[in-house]
Amino acid sequence: MEKNFEKFLKLRTVLSELPTVRQPISETFDEKRVEREEKKLDKMTKTREFLKRPNEFKRYYHELTELIVRIQVTMFNRDIKDWTPESLADAMTEVIPLLDIAKKWDVLDQLDDVMADIIYFITGQHLVKHGEREFTDDYFKIMSERRMSINYDFGSENFLKHQFKSDPIQLSQDDSDLLFVGGINSELLDNLEEFLSEQSKTDNSLQMQITYALLTERPRNLMDAFFATDYEDIEETTIIYQSLFERYVGIMNVETFIDMSKVIHKLAKFLNRQGWVDDTKYQELLKQGNQLLFYMSKLSEKFTSNSLDRIETKVFNGPNYTINASNARKYLSKPGITLINTKLHPNEKFKLKNVLDDHQLDLEIAQFRKNMDSFLTIRISDPNLIFDKELFCEVILNIHKQMVRKYNRRLSKWTTRSLTDCLRQIYAEINILDEKPLFLRFFDIYLQYLNEIGKIKDYGTLHRALMNSRTDYFVNTIRRLSSKKT
Repeated sequence: MEKNFEKFLKLRTVLSELPTVRQPISETFDEKRVEREEKKLDKMTKTREFLKRPNEFKRYYHELTELIVRIQVTMFNRDIKDWTPESLADAMTEVIPLLDIAKKWDVLDQLDDVMADIIYFITGQHLVKHGEREFTDDYFKIMSERRMSINYDFGSENFLKHQFKSDPIQLSQDDSDLLFVGGINSELLDNLEEFLSEQSKTDNSLQMQITYALLTERPRNLMDAFFATDYEDIEETTIIYQSLFERYVGIMNVETFIDMSKVIHKLAKFLNRQGWVDDTKYQELLKQGNQLLFYMSKLSEKFTSNSLDRIETKVFNGPNYTINASNARKYLSKPGITLINTKLHPNEKFKLKNVLDDHQLDLEIAQFRKNMDSFLTIRISDPNLIFDKELFCEVILNIHKQMVRKYNRRLSKWTTRSLTDCLRQIYAEINILDEKPLFLRFFDIYLQYLNEIGKIKDYGTLHRALMNSRTDYFVNTIRRLSSKKT
């Protein structure tokens, strides 16, 4: 808990001009007043909703609740009855980013949920003057208008170093992030980052990209699948495996097949070694994953059941049903698993009727350069923070150009569907991002910045385009990387 009174006093002086600070502010800290207000929230831990919360949430609940009360009492001069949506939003956006707690990622991951629970409790118990619906709606509206993603906007240098670390990329527990493992505890997250670090040292770009793809597609479900125990859970495991593989079997050649099997093997073995799954579950994961991978491939269209069984036995004759790469190349090359190389064309439905001329293109480029310069100066001030910064900027410039030329859209006219379609074109046509999934995160934070300075109307709309097209990014990059190995 933050009890650095000297730091609080200094911050209180700096923030005293906020309109939500009730004057006059006492020159001393009244600990009894803080404790009295904290006790009013004690019943929160007895609610059904709280008891259903994961242990990770409960671990930090008291620390975060005490912090929020302390900020409201000592900095805003507000007991709970005087709390407002505006004062709580100011605590989140103006105060907490300046405290030491902003460096604790595992704690911050729970902050949004704790604040939401507090709001629902104090309004439901009529501890504040506002009505429940009015208070909650106003709070979330204010936070939305400030375009404040809690994790991103703790925009400290340390956070950006975490976000833009590469080789390997850092995972995140934030469900809105494009490269994440959401909804799992911090210990497992640390282990998965250790697994990524091990993978990055193998110098196998195809396996690395497959690993990122699997941890990006449905990571929470993938982890649920790995930890399934009873029959129903194991049935669910099959469905989850299938949903992961079906995106890639259509573009799979022999090398993709081999490396995808190896990645599943390595991940299962790693989780077994770390004690997350026992030996029996480890063996089940390998066999089930490899069988699904095999039968979902193009082989199933060319052979009888008996001949498929014979090939499967020869391909997976390693210990614990692991793949034999030599046999896979020998037997799977015969039926000729071929790449699907579909040529995409911009969807006419997303193209506006009014054609934009070269002057409009020049204006868009000039506006892009101004916005990007501002973004790099304010958000990415360290020139060494991102190795591929110039490359990423060139790709984003290309996106702006394509939106003008092919969709007749300046930045203010971008939509979820038009940007999704544009990104799919670009991922299919260029190869310079093939080993650089960090671009997804860079572009996302760039869009957030455009939202903050009022250059786009709705960050969420364009964020969805990134989410919609990320599978296309991985499918195309995996396809190209695998073709280099054949």
